[in-house]
Amino acid sequence: MAKRLNKGLVGGLAASMAMLIIILGFIFINSLPGQDPEEHARAADELMKAGKYESAMNMYHRAYIKRGDRPAAPYLIKASKAALEVPKRESIGMARDQ
Repeated sequence: MAKRLNKGLVGGLAASMAMLIIILGFIFINSLPGQDPEEHARAADELMKAGKYESAMNMYHRAYIKRGDRPAAPYLIKASKAALEVPKRESIGMARDQ
């Protein structure tokens, strides 16, 4: 005759395994590269030196988003400096009026 399955034990083990997988997932995601805002800021500095101002502006914005509890001003100031260096483009509306 078949033995009865201990549903409480199986449920507890399944819940424990699910929690373990979730915790390990959070640890893994936080250890991925690209989580440190300084990495984005250094990449943006290199892009500024190369004259790629629009890309640099986007990288400074990424650094701002991932800053956590760090001050926002340095990233925003550098992003605005990069934005001022982007060559001006004529908008469609201005081109039609001329």
